[in-house]
Amino acid sequence: MEVPRPWRWDSVGAPIFALSVIGIPLVLLRPKWTRFVFGAVLAIGIPALAAAFWNHPAIVEFLEGEVRQRAMVRAVIREHADDMLSGGAPDRLELIHGQLTIDQLDEVHPLWYPFRYSVYGPWLLVLAAGGAIAASGGAWPQRLWYAGRWALVGVGFAVAVTLPRSVAEYQLARSALFEDRNELPAAAAAVEQAVNAMPQLAETRRYWQIRGRIEYRERHNNEYVTFFKAFQHMQQSMPGLARAELAPDVERTGGSIAQRDVLSAVIGRLAVHFTYDDNQSAAAVAWREATIVTPWEPAYWIAATATTLAAAPHRASDMKQEMLPWLAQVGDRLVNSDFKSVIGDAYFLTGDLDAAREMYNKAMDTFDLPKYVNLHAQKGLLGM
Repeated sequence: MEVPRPWRWDSVGAPIFALSVIGIPLVLLRPKWTRFVFGAVLAIGIPALAAAFWNHPAIVEFLEGEVRQRAMVRAVIREHADDMLSGGAPDRLELIHGQLTIDQLDEVHPLWYPFRYSVYGPWLLVLAAGGAIAASGGAWPQRLWYAGRWALVGVGFAVAVTLPRSVAEYQLARSALFEDRNELPAAAAAVEQAVNAMPQLAETRRYWQIRGRIEYRERHNNEYVTFFKAFQHMQQSMPGLARAELAPDVERTGGSIAQRDVLSAVIGRLAVHFTYDDNQSAAAVAWREATIVTPWEPAYWIAATATTLAAAPHRASDMKQEMLPWLAQVGDRLVNSDFKSVIGDAYFLTGDLDAAREMYNKAMDTFDLPKYVNLHAQKGLLGM
């Protein structure tokens, strides 16, 4: 289903867009004002980028979860197909050749997570600063000082805009310090003060895990404690125990976003284990359960369909009609290419060679990354 994306005039991009609309004709009509336009873009861009980075912890954590899910999906697809076009290409966020495994993502402080997803924001600041320096005129120290003044204004606005997150991180750091001292009531109070400063933290795995760990040490027995224990089981590669801990709470209360997100990840890991054991029926059931728990996560739908095709290749036409229009909304070229190859394999197994060739060609068109050419896979697809 296509999800409409309305304009958000209260977004951080709105003031930058408005300044661009005003600044472009202003620069054309009054070239001497060019330095002021670039300076204003720099001063507005810094707090806008800071707000996008640090005022939305739940969204950033959601992006982290998507990367893990897609690594999981690609691992499953490779179990169903011997040679994929993306076999030599790195996953998203991977800096070295190779593929991410489910547990391979770097564990860094959450404040650094947004830098993994930043594409255009920092370049906007670089271009604005360069434009301000180039248009200001005079000696280099004067030019740098001119751009620096605008940058200082932007930094001041950024500090004000991200003050709630700064207060929340300070309280979480205090909580960790109190917990190390075994002052658990003070640690719990500091966590709640962090949520009061930034309420969106209450929707994150991070908050549920910290609160669950503290209350576990205080010998409480509630949904936060079961979440913490389930998370520990998942990290120790015991998804069965994790599911047994978490599923009853989600079934009883409907579950928070964090609970359902972790439960679907746990079920997904069970499905991966079933796939490795060549138990395709159990894997298909598990993937479908994961889609019910978190229907907003596309990765589980893709994995469920790929597993179904492995067990029932005669359903290739149905899955193609159902998934391909919707899959176009998933912004991962590697997953798109792999999935089209899986559909092509299903057609090949049923003897529909024309349809298989069509899907293989689409897979190659979708992948089309000259930097990571898999000649062996291409020869196989082209020579069928």
